[in-house]
Amino acid sequence: MKASKIYITGILILSAFMLSCTDSKPENLMPEDQYIDLFAELSVLNQLRDEQIEGISRDYLREQIFERHNTTEEIFRVSHNYYQRDAEKQTERIELVVKKVEKERDLIQAYVDSLERIKDVEVEIESEELLDQEADSL
Repeated sequence: MKASKIYITGILILSAFMLSCTDSKPENLMPEDQYIDLFAELSVLNQLRDEQIEGISRDYLREQIFERHNTTEEIFRVSHNYYQRDAEKQTERIELVVKKVEKERDLIQAYVDSLERIKDVEVEIESEELLDQEADSL
C-alpha cells in the first residue's frame, strides 16, 4: 500500500513537472508580431505558382525570408509549435495573417491596375500622335 502511494505520488510529481515544462516559453521564442509577419510571408510563398517565381528556387526564397527577419527556420518552427498550443489565440493570429495577405494582395492589385491605366494612356497618346502625323502629311 505504501509503495503504491509513493508510486502514484511520483507519477503525479513527474506529470506536473512535464506539464510545467511544456507550458514554459522556449528561450528562442520569436516575438508574436514577427511570427505573424513571417507566417504571412511564408504563406504567400507557399501559394505562388512556379511560373510566378520564374525559375527561382522556393528554398532560396524561403532562406531570404528568414534572413530578412533575422531568424532561422528552426526558431520559427519552435515558435510555431509554442504558439499553436493555444488554439484560440492561434486562430486569432491566423486571422491576422489572412488580413495581412489580403492587404498585400490588394496593394499589388492596385499597383497592377495603375500600370494598366498608364499603359492605356500611353496607347491613347501614341494613337493621337499617329493621327496627328497622318493629318500633317496630308
